[in-house]
Amino acid sequence: MAVCDKTFQILTRSSSPYATDMIGIEPRTAIAIDQAMPFRCQTTGVRDPRVTKGLEYRETQTADGPVCEADAGCC
Repeated sequence: MAVCDKTFQILTRSSSPYATDMIGIEPRTAIAIDQAMPFRCQTTGVRDPRVTKGLEYRETQTADGPVCEADAGCC
């Protein structure tokens, strides 16, 4: 879910009660706060990642082989 910088900082800082339940994903390209456009917090719909990453964004990667080995203890 996309959130404004203020909410992102509140949810992900180590002193936050939410920090252990959140996985913050930083922007692909950092934007200085003074250059950032206002964020519409009232939007509740799912936003396509291409809205901020560009219409040609295709970063999905799949594993070519097994994700973990049988004796690795991760399965």
